Amino acid sequence: RLACPLDVPHHVIGDEFAGEGRLNTTGPRGRIELPLGSDEDIKVVRTVVSHTKTEGWLNKSDRTRYEVAIEIGNYKKKAIQLDVVDQVPRSEHEDIRVELDEASPKPESMRKDDGVLTWRVTIQPGKTSTIKFAYTIKRPAGWELRQW
Repeated sequence: RLACPLDVPHHVIGDEFAGEGRLNTTGPRGRIELPLGSDEDIKVVRTVVSHTKTEGWLNKSDRTRYEVAIEIGNYKKKAIQLDVVDQVPRSEHEDIRVELDEASPKPESMRKDDGVLTWRVTIQPGKTSTIKFAYTIKRPAGWELRQW
């Protein structure tokens, strides 16, 4: 029902306005990403469990360990390949240390500057895959953690 050039930033579902965006062009054999919304046949559940303990006698510090699990279910009739991206937080404060403790499977890449982790996973039809990683944040005792 909507007749307009591809670069006009309007999305319509039926007769309803659904949002705005822009569809870029590419040359022959170029790559283009299409934001088509969520796929109901792929389910993702991300859980985070944290544990905090205080260490030391005189110079006490709090250590919080975060255990992250990302479970991806493929309910399609064919295998899928996904790039899964998550992040370990970073601190610019000298008294706060963040360390990646473990990751399974091992990420394809980890950017040191911003802590972004990327995995490429292939999931067979009707199967689930789980990515797990854990990191620890150590700071002086009593310091509150806040996201900016």
